[in-house]
Amino acid sequence: MKKLVILITVDALRSDICGFSGILKSQTRNLDLLGKHYGTTFTQAFASGVATPMSFPGIMCGLYPTQMNTNKLPSGKLCIADQFRKIGFKTTAILAANPYLTEVQGYNKGFDTFIKIGDTTSKNRLKKNFA
Repeated sequence: MKKLVILITVDALRSDICGFSGILKSQTRNLDLLGKHYGTTFTQAFASGVATPMSFPGIMCGLYPTQMNTNKLPSGKLCIADQFRKIGFKTTAILAANPYLTEVQGYNKGFDTFIKIGDTTSKNRLKKNFA
């Protein structure tokens, strides 16, 4: 069976609305199902920064905000997608409209396919990558 890793990051998601955190009136039904049946949830996760440009370099490349000179990921640093590709995974990033997480800032680094929701060619690229 082929292994699959899905890393879901949600900018500004609060645990007090998530059923997988034990909340009875959940507003995150699909995330709750993933977390309960297929995934791993973390009860103590800490952001490396207070805003997206400071937090995501930590998630993607293990960098602290003080290690960054710009809002771009450093091209010479191995990131999580690079590591997964190195061991044989196909890598795809699917992003909502977030102006801080674009190709210009280097967030496509290491991904075979980089899809922005709303991009007119995204549907075809997504089908091709998961066929």
